[in-house]
Amino acid sequence: MINPIYIGVGAIVLLIIAIILVYFLRPKKKIKAGFTEYTEALNFIISGEKRRALEKLRQAVKKNTANIDAYIKIGDLLRELGQPEQSARIHLDLTVRTNLTNAYQVTIWRSLILDYYASKDYDHALQACNRVLELERNYAWTLSKKNKSSKTKAIGHLRLKRSKRTVISQSRINSRCLHFI
Repeated sequence: MINPIYIGVGAIVLLIIAIILVYFLRPKKKIKAGFTEYTEALNFIISGEKRRALEKLRQAVKKNTANIDAYIKIGDLLRELGQPEQSARIHLDLTVRTNLTNAYQVTIWRSLILDYYASKDYDHALQACNRVLELERNYAWTLSKKNKSSKTKAIGHLRLKRSKRTVISQSRINSRCLHFI
């Protein structure tokens, strides 16, 4: 007959072996695909290397297409590098994604406002401002951009009229700009 002490010691040894096996054979936590590239891109942005950051962000979105932040940053960098139309396309594509949080939607539409403003497309900038205001009613930043876009659009229309030999006094320009606010 086997001594009960040997059975107890054997059970403890087996338990220790099982714990060691579970610890070493468990699946390792994987870093999300594209996370390293995204982090490197943020470092490049901080150091002012926009083109290298753009490359890393593109690599990140190839590995993880759900990384909304990376797409937003790609668009923002393109605008800063003088390509606001391409930036607007990227940001506009993001607006059709479902299940975006309100904060993401606001961020995307804010970027679109800046894209349109950079490309001097003030009509679309105003539409984007209205969309942000629908998402968040008391959004002071959007209101300031909407007013600025309205003023710029109004002045642009008045300059066009002036270039057609229509004489408009400076006071009338100011009063018409105030009309759009």
